Parts: sequence; C-alpha cells; structure tokens
Amino acid sequence: MNKIPSAAISRGLSLKAVLPAFEPISVSDIRFRSCCGQWADCQPGDLFIAVVDEDCDGHEFASQAIERGAVAIVTERLLAVDCPQFIVDDTRQAMGHVCQALAGNPSDLLTTIGVAGSDGKTVTSLLIDSILKQAGGAPETDSDLNRFEIQETPAKSQQIVRRSAGVAQWMADAVMNQTSHTILDVTTNTLATRQLSGAAFDIMALTNLRRDESGKYFSNDTFRSIIVRSLDYLKPHGIAILNADDLHSRELLDQIQTPALTIGIHQAAEVSARIVGKSTNEITFVMTAGNESCVVNSPMIGNHHVYNCLTAAATALALGIELQTIAIGLERAGQIPGRMEPISCGQDFNLYVDVARRPTPIAAALHAAKQHTPGRVWTLASISPEQTPEERRHLGDVLAKASDRVVLAPSMATTAIDYEPYHQVLDAFGNPAQVQIIPNRFRAIEWLLKNCPAGDTALILGNGERTIATVADGKWQVNDRDVCEAWLYESTSFAATTKPEPQIFNIEDYRKKRK
Repeated sequence: MNKIPSAAISRGLSLKAVLPAFEPISVSDIRFRSCCGQWADCQPGDLFIAVVDEDCDGHEFASQAIERGAVAIVTERLLAVDCPQFIVDDTRQAMGHVCQALAGNPSDLLTTIGVAGSDGKTVTSLLIDSILKQAGGAPETDSDLNRFEIQETPAKSQQIVRRSAGVAQWMADAVMNQTSHTILDVTTNTLATRQLSGAAFDIMALTNLRRDESGKYFSNDTFRSIIVRSLDYLKPHGIAILNADDLHSRELLDQIQTPALTIGIHQAAEVSARIVGKSTNEITFVMTAGNESCVVNSPMIGNHHVYNCLTAAATALALGIELQTIAIGLERAGQIPGRMEPISCGQDFNLYVDVARRPTPIAAALHAAKQHTPGRVWTLASISPEQTPEERRHLGDVLAKASDRVVLAPSMATTAIDYEPYHQVLDAFGNPAQVQIIPNRFRAIEWLLKNCPAGDTALILGNGERTIATVADGKWQVNDRDVCEAWLYESTSFAATTKPEPQIFNIEDYRKKRK
C-alpha cells in the first residue's frame, strides 16, 4: 500500500508534532490524515512526501501530486509550486516517521525485537519466536521483509514507500491482535533507506558484521556503518546483542553507549556455548549464562547455527526468560526449511539443501558438512544474475578450497544461458576437472544425485525452500527438495523399498519443463 489512513484521529495529525525538525514554507504547520509517496496514488487531502532514490526523484512529480489533491509537500529542497512545503534533510526518513505516526506509533505499545547483521537473520528470528512461544508468549514474526517488496515495481522509491507503510501497518495489526512481541528481520537495504524511521525497538540483535561480499551496493565500511545504524532505533531502555567472536562486533562494544549482551563460542561472553557432539542431523552444545548451564540438542547442524541459537538465547535472557525454557524453545524450533535441511529417501549418501548463495554462508555450509559427515563433499553451487564478478571469483576460491567436487548451475530453471558467469567462478580452480557446468538446474541436481558415491555428502546450495520453477500449468511450485525427492524415489536403487504411496512427485513432470 502507498498510504496509511488514520481512523483513530478525526482531526488528523500535526506535521510539526510528527516531524519537529523541518523548515516550513508559507505555513507553520498542517494537519493530515493520510500520506502518499507516489504522485499517481495521491488523493485530495494527502500529504505528499517526495521520496528520493537512485531510480526516481519524487520532487520532479510534486506538481502532478498537487493536481491530484495533495495539500502539502514534504521535500528536501524548495520547489516552484503553489503549495505549503516542509523542507527536511531526508524524505525517506520522513516517510517512515509519518507512516508510523499514522499507524498510531505501534512500536511504543509492543515489545519489539529487531534482528540485523550479515547472515543468520531469518533463522535467529524463528528461534526467538520458538522461545517466546515456549515461554507462553504470542509473538508475531516477520522473518523476511520481502513481504513488503513489490517485485514488479521498477522504481525503488516506490518500494521504499510501500515497505515503510507495510512495516507500520504490520506493527499496528500486531497491536490490534494483542501480540506479545514482534520480531523483525532487519535487512541492510531497509536500514540504508531508513524504512524503520519512527519505529522503536526494545532489543536489536546483531548476528555479525562481516563484509558485504557483493560489493554491489556498499563498501565494507559503509555496510558495517549501516548495520550499526540499527542501534539508533533502540528505545531509551533498549539492549543490543553482539557476537564477541565477530571482530567488528567486538570492536563495536567500545564505541557504543548502549547496554549490550555478548554471545560467543571462542571469546569470553555473557552467553556462551561449548560444542560437545555432532552427527549428520544434530548438534549438541552446553549453553552457559552466568552461573547457569544447560544442554541443547538442536536438529540442525553447523557452528554457524550455534551462533544463531546463542543470539536468540541472549535476546530471550534480556526479556527475563529462564535458561531452561530457552533451551526447550531452541530444541522445539525444529528443522528450519532450507537451512542445512537433510533429505533422506533411503539413499546411501548424505544430502542437504541450503539457501546459501554468497561465499561466506557457502563456506559455513561446507564447514558444517565436513564437520558433521564422513567422506567427500559434492556441492551444487548457484550462479545468479545478482552476483558480481568479484563475488563469483570469491565464490570460486571458497569452492576450490572446501569442496571435493563442484557442479555449477543456474539458480532458477531458466532458458537463457550465459557462460561468462560460470567462467568467473571456474577461474579459481587449478583443476577444471573438479567442476561440472550444467546450465539446467533440474539436470544438474539429477547429475549430482546420480554420481555422489556412497558415504559421501551432496550439498545443494542457492535456494533452500524457495521456488525454482512452476510446472503442470502453474499448479506445482517446485523447489530443490522436490526435485531431489522425485529423483530419489524414482531411482531404481531405492524405488523397491522407499517409493511413497500414493506417488506424489514425478521427475518427468520436471524434465518436461526444461528439455
């Protein structure tokens, strides 16, 4: 949605009360009941906010907004229009404040938790959700802000407007639904475009501050400063959660005044873990906070998952939840779909599906596979359009060092084939025979499953639970797990003992999609 009407305030809001730091032109204040960031959506009485982005400058459409009935303009510069203007430093920030105010400033009425950082946000958010439910709470979790993305909209400025409104409305709905806590996955882009302006958080958990590997949008220093900006949204009594094992997070401790809890495996921290057991589908660790300790058996694997568990645990401790309740909540979260998710259809090798597409998460997934399984690791890595040449070269370095055999395939079941991105990854390999390029994702998965020897591990990366194609005239949304199960169940090696009845998947349905 592009606008948020306020049903609770009959006379409207005072702009001066919502945005105290502005320079008024022609009038000192104005009252409004709804706002708009796209001129084509303006209706009589709207406050038009001229949002600026690299793709679009809302100032250029102020006249059209006025023609459609806008009563005032929030702008970053003086405009040649006959309408009250209010000049601010950043219209994106103003949009967030206005949306939150029109929604009734819902974060003031909620216990609000944000999860930011380079990796692990989604899993950490879901772990926190599980702990809160175990403690008797009724949390509302949005573990992916893509629900506020408008994929078909080319202008990023329109996405900023809609997501700022979407966050505010989501929080307002949580208040109406008597939600106990809200947990929000805070992306780098959300922070960079100030879409959370006006919202306030009780806890902001930073999973880590690793480098921005893509280099597509931010330098590493800029990336980290943007993540740290999330702490600006904390309430006066708010608490930060930081990873003491992450160098940049540890350095941040000396730079902030915010109260903080630290987590760690190797460095001293308020909440720590000692890993005591690993298997192909479980990791066991002793979690310690102060003088208390308890054992956690999680049905997910990898040291990176232990960090997610500790971050969730520290968040819960900051909310006053007991350690034993936290441990139970972590265990009951179960297997998060598409995150080192094991697939077992009777095959004689280990098989996992994971969402990792960037070099650092891929390195973590490969490390987990090697630590938890015997034999060699065979990896299907995804080539996607959003990867930069630098990122692909880094990806090649990781795969060459950590994977025994590699299959490169497109991230989606697409027909266009451009071999240059594959060669950017391939350049890192001293032995090209280590790599198989198959520009058809269905065929690539089948090749990996067919050739992975008994006792080894196959790791399919890039999508996790996400849809890679639709088949049967759009009736089936197919992901990597579906393709794996279809091939394994229909393979002659396993069909006699493990083929399910009734049959659900048919590999030929997928093959017809891509011949």
